[in-house]
Amino acid sequence: MTARKPSEASKIEWSWDDSPILMPLAFESREWNAVYIAFFLAEYSGSQIYMIHVKSVNEDQDKVKTFLNRIEAFASALKVKYTVTEIDTGRKEPSVSDIAKEIVSASERLDCQAIIMAAHRESFFRELFGRISDRVVRDSKRTVLLVESPHPGVTIPLAPSKILIPIMRDKHDASPYIVAAALTSTASAPNTELVVARVVTLPLTTPLDAVDFSKSLGELEQRFSNEVADSIKSLGRLFIPKILPVREVGEDLKGYAQEIGADAMILWSDKPSGFHKLLTRDEYEVVKRTPCVVIVAFPKRKLTKEPT
Repeated sequence: MTARKPSEASKIEWSWDDSPILMPLAFESREWNAVYIAFFLAEYSGSQIYMIHVKSVNEDQDKVKTFLNRIEAFASALKVKYTVTEIDTGRKEPSVSDIAKEIVSASERLDCQAIIMAAHRESFFRELFGRISDRVVRDSKRTVLLVESPHPGVTIPLAPSKILIPIMRDKHDASPYIVAAALTSTASAPNTELVVARVVTLPLTTPLDAVDFSKSLGELEQRFSNEVADSIKSLGRLFIPKILPVREVGEDLKGYAQEIGADAMILWSDKPSGFHKLLTRDEYEVVKRTPCVVIVAFPKRKLTKEPT
């Protein structure tokens, strides 16, 4: 087994700084899980939250007022500073592109370290042109967290009992660990179990009872344990490592999340380049099938200017 170079761990950023966090709002109840994530991360990092809303026609002002009152109460309890700004594009019904452009522009103007937003199905017209959240991920060079809820009634409890972090790529990234640490940083969640599962897809011909004796799997388990140990040392949280062999990634991860009673899942993904899909097939299946809220973390990256 090849040992990791000491410099590899030092290249990982194990914290967020106190730069602002941007959160787009449409004042929909389905966004509350994203509000929860944004405010706990802001409390954890000492950041201010900038909330922006792109105006459209026929907005329910009573609904807006109720949503803002709820945010005010939550912000007061966590002692997090925030502002809400309304943006008028001059259009009665801004397009997906218009809204995504305003969100990305605001994140640059305010020098935000991250964008946190709910991801959900749009209207039929907007579905034809992609989700606003997907456009933001593609166009922004900031860290983006998409909070995917299976349906409006599913919420993250204030004191989650278990958080599952499935690792489906060889690259080690701190983002999901930092989010998990932030969600369990308050006194209200002292006993949350943080399970980090390295997902290993097995060929259909490999017997499950032979997995424990596989030399290659043993080497992977050792490397993975070392990576999780870095996370424990850097963040001061106990992460429980597990090697999770699967046949069908989406279905088997769903079953495992149900088995351990996960209240939330944090999934790390690379930002797509060119015309690649936002998520890989396996990642999409996880988001689609998992019964709990899934936070998909896309790390920051520098964009290359495409030829005109």
